Amino acid sequence: MKDNKLYGGSFIDVWRKHLDIKARRQSLSKEEKALRELISAKHHLQSKLDALRWIPVSERLPKIKRDKHNEASKKVWLIFQNKPRIGYYTNFTGWIVDGIRFHKRMNQQDITHWMEIPTLPEPDDGKT
Repeated sequence: MKDNKLYGGSFIDVWRKHLDIKARRQSLSKEEKALRELISAKHHLQSKLDALRWIPVSERLPKIKRDKHNEASKKVWLIFQNKPRIGYYTNFTGWIVDGIRFHKRMNQQDITHWMEIPTLPEPDDGKT
């Protein structure tokens, strides 16, 4: 019995190619899913590491939280004139440190690094 010729090869050859391509796609989608999970884990770990290190303002500024009344970052620790302080960053005025505004174009060089303030630990209720 002769094989039917279809698309330059026998039907069986074409079917095998189809199955091979399908298996490759399934394998790739598994690899893509694993890669996406790794990238997600990397971003999660990076955010945890960022919470534990001083970030230069030249690298990036704190994330701005937008609500109906304000557009500012959460309060952060920052280095201002080589001393640790608490302040926050706004898109409109720039840094606000100890209640003092530092316009974006003035005195920004005095603030060199910032760090998220870590969350307080849960109180220990004595149960172990």
